Amino acid sequence: GIVGAAAIEMIEQYRVDYAIISVGAIENDGTLLDFYSDEVSTAQAMVRNARKVLLAADYTKFNRTAIIRQGDMSEVSALFTDETPPESIRSILTQNDIELHVCRTK
Repeated sequence: GIVGAAAIEMIEQYRVDYAIISVGAIENDGTLLDFYSDEVSTAQAMVRNARKVLLAADYTKFNRTAIIRQGDMSEVSALFTDETPPESIRSILTQNDIELHVCRTK
């Protein structure tokens, strides 16, 4: 993936229907976190310029922590994951009318 200032400048020129993003961690309060500032800045630009935001995050991201705040679950339109999220996350999804898609591979 392309990240950094050049990527952000390019992204800011467009308005798209969908942005597909991922994160390094999702805290119980719905805070989206990551480990790399360039990736966070790029993802934030994608979120700002998309009509719908699709978050892809496997079960290992729940209740995990990272150092850089990327955003909040309330900015997401749909969550795609491989296992049912913890109750705290499911509650946030319900409160914010966010679609949940559990995509099991087995």
